[in-house]
Amino acid sequence: MKKLGMRFTVALGVLATTLLVGCGGGGGGGSQNLPDPEVQFINASPDNTGIDFLLNDVVEANNVPFNGASPDFQTIDYIDGTDDGYDISIRPNGGEELDRFGTIFNRDTDTLIVALGLHDPGTEFDKRCQIFTFPILRTAPTGNRARVYVINGFIRATGFITPNVTFQSVDAGDPSPFNNPSVVTRDMPFGTIRALTVDATSFQFIARRADTDALVQYASTNTTLGSGKIYAAIITGQEGQADPDLQPQITFIELTTSL
Repeated sequence: MKKLGMRFTVALGVLATTLLVGCGGGGGGGSQNLPDPEVQFINASPDNTGIDFLLNDVVEANNVPFNGASPDFQTIDYIDGTDDGYDISIRPNGGEELDRFGTIFNRDTDTLIVALGLHDPGTEFDKRCQIFTFPILRTAPTGNRARVYVINGFIRATGFITPNVTFQSVDAGDPSPFNNPSVVTRDMPFGTIRALTVDATSFQFIARRADTDALVQYASTNTTLGSGKIYAAIITGQEGQADPDLQPQITFIELTTSL
């Protein structure tokens, strides 16, 4: 029998919080008439070239590249608590396991399973590669709107504690284009998700340090959001990395909407 461990409670806490802000699925309620859960896998670990994602020790997504996702949401069998639900584990492609924990995916839910953190954190254990599960809502937003799920996986340079970040748009204005953003979610800890419903248009987005009035900008990107679409916006990378591809960045991944 699998042991779910302490991170099982954490996963349920994330689910409860997400449902409160309108980001979860319909929930299972024990009804056999509801559809099985669906999941999609994202690798946002900046020093891993490819990650294998396993459910109950079966590879469900193989060698997912950094800043990449499995091709789409996939349906998995519903397994309830009496049968211990699922063990989720990750490893570098064909390598040794990096993290594992147990959870239950309720019926009629959609969940992003995301690897965040460093394969080799050195002595900074809090920066290690971990699995995070984020229930989301996949129904298309109405009108000329898009939904963005912002996920914070930013890591500060070696030797420095990673601060919370603010994700915001940069809007033309006086005196500063960084003030009074039209889109903003503030003070995001590492490993958290926020849901934003925004106009479907072109934006410049930045990730900035949240605990100072000064503008400390870590990453920036320009993107155009489509009407009725949903996206994961991953803040990832590590400050001070020699490889530009591994430095702080914001990556948008379009997610399929449900019928």
